[in-house]
Amino acid sequence: MQAECPDLSAIAGRKYRLSRDESYHAEHGRLGRAEDPWTLIVSCRNGHVFPFGRGLLAASTNQRGPVAGKLLAVEGARVHQDADDGVTVVFPESEFKTVAKIMRARLRRQWSDAQRAKMQAAGWPFLPNVPSPERSQRAKTAV
Repeated sequence: MQAECPDLSAIAGRKYRLSRDESYHAEHGRLGRAEDPWTLIVSCRNGHVFPFGRGLLAASTNQRGPVAGKLLAVEGARVHQDADDGVTVVFPESEFKTVAKIMRARLRRQWSDAQRAKMQAAGWPFLPNVPSPERSQRAKTAV
């Protein structure tokens, strides 16, 4: 039985930049388009955050040092892996905002309403942070 995966796109998708883990294309092919929540990651300046299990996320740092110490101070956090080149810390998903601040999670580009209106008037075909109706419909039918 596979553990339930926390939905990173719901937790962080509107504010932070999401990408796929390196293993995504190995599992789903070079042109794979599978919806696999286990391979979503939040890119950060100090590493990345990824799903770990039911109600849990993990943060993996790029190096040892003060960032690892700050992560361990987060309520409910515990070390999963400690290595010479970084630390992996598991924490409850309710602490995501705190961890994102410590890890310096990369933000998505945000347009103001004025910028969006200006681009829409100019006929710009793609507007960031506006969910497409077909994707929203797909998400509703998948549940």
